[in-house]
Amino acid sequence: RRAHGIDYLLNQTTLYVESALKFYKTRVVRLKSRGNEQFELLPYGAGDTTCVVKGPTGDDLINRIPEEEETFTIDIDDLLLQIGTPVICHGMEKSKIQYLNGKIAVVVSWESWINPNKESGIRYELRFEDKNMKQCMLGEKFVRVVFDLPDKEEGDHRRKKMTRL
Repeated sequence: RRAHGIDYLLNQTTLYVESALKFYKTRVVRLKSRGNEQFELLPYGAGDTTCVVKGPTGDDLINRIPEEEETFTIDIDDLLLQIGTPVICHGMEKSKIQYLNGKIAVVVSWESWINPNKESGIRYELRFEDKNMKQCMLGEKFVRVVFDLPDKEEGDHRRKKMTRL
């Protein structure tokens, strides 16, 4: 019988924590044009109308096979955020809900919508970081994916490393 010392246990704990952190920092999306395949949204190379994804990743984000994935640029309208994705609200300049600009939320659901007089798209139901705010539905053009969540003491300086969606 083998007995492991404290160094082994600390190493295993560190590996577990690093793996979990990597998992929770990965921003997973699906592409409307690619069905049910899952991709990683990357935080760099994003423009106003395009973004960079890597994949398909498969369902196991921890044991991915990078050699089988490709990195490519897609149109931002092709993205479908997954439940649990952290976002920041933006772009509501003439709206009654302008106060939501800069607020951090998490996607709790989404729905497709069709308006014959306007653009069609995806609306996301958001639950806000501020527990005093009610959940609401926002169109996809009003949210950006947050890659690095700010520390509590950073206050309103929340626009660190995000991409438009």
